[in-house]
Amino acid sequence: MVRPRLTFATGAAWLVLSLVLAACRIPGGDSPPDQIPTAVPQPPPSPDLEGTITTVGVRVAAGELIAFEGRSTLPDGTVLETQLLADGSPVTWWPKDVPVGVEGGRWDVTVALGDGSAPEELSDDQQYAMRVWARADPSIEAQPFPFDVASPSTPATMTGMAVVEEIEILMMESFPIQVVVLVRGYLPDGCTVIDQVRSRFEPESDRFVIEITTVRDAEAVCTEAIVPFEERVSLDVYGLPAGTYFVDANGVVDSFTFDVDNVP
Repeated sequence: MVRPRLTFATGAAWLVLSLVLAACRIPGGDSPPDQIPTAVPQPPPSPDLEGTITTVGVRVAAGELIAFEGRSTLPDGTVLETQLLADGSPVTWWPKDVPVGVEGGRWDVTVALGDGSAPEELSDDQQYAMRVWARADPSIEAQPFPFDVASPSTPATMTGMAVVEEIEILMMESFPIQVVVLVRGYLPDGCTVIDQVRSRFEPESDRFVIEITTVRDAEAVCTEAIVPFEERVSLDVYGLPAGTYFVDANGVVDSFTFDVDNVP
């Protein structure tokens, strides 16, 4: 048998072929698995919430409980945060871990009085207010709900603020001009009635504030159908100078303008 003889030319050819194959190799093809770059997982974006929150009532029973209830157009399962204020400052005993969720357009929260650091009863000489907002979007917040326990209401009576949907400002064709506000909204159930309609003027902000409060028997069995209402409120505008004025009715705001001073 005649063996093939390796010449210098043959060896050079093999060397060139090896270099060509090395140059054509896919970069990183032989990299160990731990050197292969991986994508960093990103948390899914929070869904944008749309809706409103309203506090409609509070019940205080000394030595027993304080309970709030409200309405919301946020999706079912939305988690809400609550905070109780006394004279404008958060109370330290109000629990932060009480689960509050929206279900069927409603929400409620109950805290036991006399349990843990909570007092047996609320102070008669302090002004309280409840704050409620969406945990996922704190910009969605209910109008602060003020209340006190110095009024003669009994523990079986629940007071609240009427839900106002719209206001219409009517300017009478007379001089001095008379201004009447039509306030339209609804009551949350068949047992709730309007308790008081109050209005005041805040000259530092050129704002009329209208407050419509409600009351109902907390123990009564009520229909859950909402009840529409309309209130007619006259504003004390006599003697006001020319300018633009605002009307705030339970959080719904509109404005009107006097072109001239409203004096004879």
